[in-house]
Parts: sequence; C-alpha cells; structure tokens
Amino acid sequence: MASPAQPGSLGWARRGGGFTLIELLVCVGIIALLVSIILPALRSVRDQAKSLICMDHLRTTTFRFRLFADPYTAADRGDSSNLTSRFHAADFLDSLYETQEFWKNAGEVRINFRPGEEPVLCPAGPRQLSRVKGQAAHLGGITPQQNISYAMNRRLFEGPTRTGMLAAVRVPERVLERPQVPLMFDGDGARSVQLRGGVTDALFAAPPLSTERSPYSSGAYWHPGKRHRGRINIGFVGGFVVTTSDPLADTNWDWAYHPPVEGPG
Repeated sequence: MASPAQPGSLGWARRGGGFTLIELLVCVGIIALLVSIILPALRSVRDQAKSLICMDHLRTTTFRFRLFADPYTAADRGDSSNLTSRFHAADFLDSLYETQEFWKNAGEVRINFRPGEEPVLCPAGPRQLSRVKGQAAHLGGITPQQNISYAMNRRLFEGPTRTGMLAAVRVPERVLERPQVPLMFDGDGARSVQLRGGVTDALFAAPPLSTERSPYSSGAYWHPGKRHRGRINIGFVGGFVVTTSDPLADTNWDWAYHPPVEGPG
C-alpha cells in the first residue's frame, strides 16, 4: 500500500506566493467594477465644476453690464458715449470682447482668448475663439462664430415693431430697474450658423413667445446651449445667475422686454 504523499513531494505540492488565474480574474473584475462606479462620479464632479465656472463667468458679465449701464460707473461706452441715458447693446459687447473702439493691443491684428481665463468662454464649450482688430464684435470681430459660447438677449439689440418686423433699439439706463430681464446665457454658435448663416447670429439669441408675433416666433433666433448635462446657465440684468433645463418655464423672467424701437413702425 502506497504511503500518503508528504509535504514537498509531487503528490502534495506546496503553494507558492503567486496568484492563481481565478484569483487574478476576480481582482480584475473588482477593479473594473470600482472603475465603473468611480468614473461616472468623477465625470459628474468635472461637469459640475465646469458649470460653476460658467456661472461665475456669467456673473462677471452681468456685473460688467451693470457698470456699463450705470451712468455713475460707466467709464467708456464707446460710440454710445454720444447718446443720452441710452446705449447700444453692440457697444457693450465690444467692451466685453475688447473689440472695435475697445481694442487694447496695439500692433496686433488677431488675439486668441485664453481658455479658463476669459469670461466670454464657457469651459464646457469650444475653446478656440479670437477677436479681430477693426471689426465690431457683432460684425465679424469675433471668430469663428460657431465657437461663440454665450449669447446676449437679442431683444436688447432688436425689438419687434407694431408691423411685426424687427428694428434696432437703444437700451435705456433704467433697464437696471428690471432685474428679471435675461441678459446673457449659454448659446450654441454652431446652431446659429446652421439656422441663419449671418455674422450677428451667434452673439445674440431670443426665444419665441406665444404672446408675440414677430420674426422671433419662428424660433430661428433661439439657439440655447444646453451643454451642462441638459441645462443652461442664464445671467440676468439684476446680477444673479440661474441654471435650468427649461429657460422659458419661469413666468417671472422677463423674456418679452425690449426697449422702444428706433424710428417709425
């Protein structure tokens, strides 16, 4: 009768310090499970951080608008300096983007905005944007148009007339008394190019309203950028910023406001 195998013999091999194939597969499976749990959480944190930076940019923009609109704090309104108690929205954009009469870099023709540092660039949007010397922001001074991150409320630029057409407006200084008027918000420049193709579209946007019959009613001027997990950030004339999935749901927001149009109509 054969004797039982002793430790160290071929019949009873002592297990070494390595892992078996099954143990390795279990470890790989556990790591994969942990990664699948952690990555969405990290992605969510990153998205939230970008949204917070975006909101801070919009808050900075609303603050600069209030300085621009207030006659006691407005240092330079560009061409609007010749107006009394009013200004053009286009001049505010020129001051914001430092284009046209607000150009500060002598000898340079094109300047790239710095991602993460410029309040006119949403961190969740395209990161390549430039300003061009000698051109107003809304007339080709900001390029490429499809990379524009933020849109200004177009009703502060053009308002509907009694005949249903659009005409230029001048923003009164008293707009500061209307804090619920949306000022600047996430925009999708690529959509504006697709819908309209003109140089002014990406910088301005306005939603269609059921109470109004005008070119805005078609929705062609409305291109919000819901790039924060389906949400859009909106800065208001009052200086506050809101994030929402439905920018037209709150009836307290004054999307319908527009200054009186210039000229007849």
